Amino acid sequence: MNTRTMLIVAGCLFAPLLRGGEEGTPAWSVGVSFSSADRLYATADSGIDEEEGFRRFRFSSERLMGSVSVSFLERYSAWCAAGLSTMDIHASEGETLRFDAMPAGEIGIRAKLAEWAGGTMGLSASASVLRMSGDDPEVAAVHRDKLPAGNGTIEWTEGACTLEVERKAGAAVFSGGLRFSTISAEQSRKLPGKAEADSSYEMEESVGLFAAVSCPLWDRADLLGSVRFMDGTVFSAGLRIRL
Repeated sequence: MNTRTMLIVAGCLFAPLLRGGEEGTPAWSVGVSFSSADRLYATADSGIDEEEGFRRFRFSSERLMGSVSVSFLERYSAWCAAGLSTMDIHASEGETLRFDAMPAGEIGIRAKLAEWAGGTMGLSASASVLRMSGDDPEVAAVHRDKLPAGNGTIEWTEGACTLEVERKAGAAVFSGGLRFSTISAEQSRKLPGKAEADSSYEMEESVGLFAAVSCPLWDRADLLGSVRFMDGTVFSAGLRIRL
C-alpha cells in the first residue's frame, strides 16, 4: 500500500461528501490515549560500516496523545491528535538508540459503510497518517562495544487503512478487523570522528489484525482499549469525553 494507494482509499471515503448527505449537528469529542508498540525486525541500509553491524532493526515506541474528533453526516467521523512519543531503535548487532519527547501528530477519517441486525452491527473503514520526528538520541542499552550517541535525527511517517466489523452490546461497542499499513523513516547520525550517516527505512507493506472495545465509564465518557498483532504488537488505552 504505497502513498498513491493510500490517497485513493482516502478519496473513496471522502467521495460521498461531495454528493452531500443527511444534515445533522456535528458531535464533538475530546480524548487522551496511551499506546505502546513493538515493531517486527526490518532490514535497512544503515549508511554505517557493515563491520559495525546495524544491518537489522526493531522499533519500539510509547506515545501519549490528546485528540479532537467530530462525527458528521451520520456516517462519518474525522480526528486529529497531537502528543509526544519515545522511540527505541534496537540494532541486532549494536546498541539501542533512544529518542525522547518526539513530537507526534495524526489525522484521519472514518466512514461507516453498512449496517445490519437493526443497527447493532456494522462495517466501517478508515484512513490515517501518523508523523513523528526526533533528534538528540541517547544510547539506552549496549549489546557489545559501546558507541557514543552522537548527533542524530529521525523522521517517521506511517500511513494506515482499516476495515472493521462492529458489534454493539448495550452501551458497549466491540470491533475487530484488518489494518493495512506502510511505514517510511529517515534517520541521520553523526558519530564523533566519522562522517554523517544517513539511513532510509522503507518497510514492506504489512497487514495486521486488531480488536478494540469502547465501554461507557460515566455519562458522556467512554473507556477505550485496543490490541494489534501480526505486523507488530501494539496496545493502547484511552479516555474519550463527548461534548
